[in-house]
Amino acid sequence: MPQASTLPKPCDGLFLDAGNTVLLMDFQWLKGLLSRFGWDFSVQTLMRAEAWARPHLSRFLQEGTSTEAPDTLLFYASKLIEKAVKIEEKTTKLPAKPGMESKMEDFLGVLKAEQNWDRLWSRVPEGLPQALTAFKKSGRSLGIISNADGTVSRKLDRAGILAHFDFVIDSGLVGVEKPDPAIFKLALSKTKTPPEKVLYVGDLYAIDVLGARAAGIVGGLVDPFGDWVGVDCPTRPSIPAFIRDLLIQKN
Repeated sequence: MPQASTLPKPCDGLFLDAGNTVLLMDFQWLKGLLSRFGWDFSVQTLMRAEAWARPHLSRFLQEGTSTEAPDTLLFYASKLIEKAVKIEEKTTKLPAKPGMESKMEDFLGVLKAEQNWDRLWSRVPEGLPQALTAFKKSGRSLGIISNADGTVSRKLDRAGILAHFDFVIDSGLVGVEKPDPAIFKLALSKTKTPPEKVLYVGDLYAIDVLGARAAGIVGGLVDPFGDWVGVDCPTRPSIPAFIRDLLIQKN
């Protein structure tokens, strides 16, 4: 198996997470929703705060909590807003403000409404469709493995990128979720590519990298601001950046 910090050589298959990987948060829309609850942040602040929250969320999940558990979303949103508040220099610590917890619960209740949840995860990274097209033209397999609620294919379709993928595995539909290696092995069963020739890329080390590694697959992380310091896996700022390097390698 290739070293954990390097891309598999050759890489004959690319499996991707959905959220924060091929579908990003619509921070302009999120900014408007947050303002209804008294949080006034710029798009740039929200973007930076969300990426910062990922390693913290990964450590939280490493204790065995499901990514789909209510406590996970509460922790993730709280960390995001905590960092955004610090960036905006309004306060130094989220829990210090009276009434914050009840306000957070109200916010998450609105956010989790189906139409809002779909709207949140709707932004396609710049250059992604072109990169996916180029990867498929190279003759290699391309798939999605996502911990979700059964709506990933719908979200990908609405975003106009579903047709790029050979398969979509949604934990809400198959009954097993990352980091269980079974969900990665299910993906491998849909392609003839051996695990050591597959790269899986997501946004959470404990869920995506360790889960992929347990199935014999090299795991990588999308790291737009360099927050994953010292991790023993390949990182790139975006999926197009990963694909660019894989295509260069192929040539």
